[in-house]
Amino acid sequence: MNETNKKFIADLEAMPFSEVRKSIKNGTLYKIGSPNHTLALSWLEGKEAELRDERESETLFISKSMRREVRKDRIIAIVAIIIAAIAAREEIIWFISWLIAWFSRKLS
Repeated sequence: MNETNKKFIADLEAMPFSEVRKSIKNGTLYKIGSPNHTLALSWLEGKEAELRDERESETLFISKSMRREVRKDRIIAIVAIIIAAIAAREEIIWFISWLIAWFSRKLS
C-alpha cells in the first residue's frame, strides 16, 4: 500500500464510522466508480467484516457462558428434587399405602 492510500485510509478511520459508511454507500464522499471510491468501498467491507466477526465472537461467548449457567441450574434443580423426595419420604410412603388400600377396596 503506497503512502497516498495509507493517508486515504487514515482519513477514513478518523471520521465517525456511520458517517463514512453512509457517504461511501451514497457516493457523496467520492464519486461512485472512481479509484478512491473503490478503495473506500474495499476498506468499508473490511471494517464491516471485522465488526461482524467481533459480534459473532461475543455471541459465541455469551452462548457458551449461558450453557454453563443452564448446566448449573439443572444440577441445582435435580439436587432440590432429591432433597424434597427425601424430606417427603414419610408422606410418599403414606400415599402409596393409601393408594394400595384404595385399590384393594375397589378390586374387592
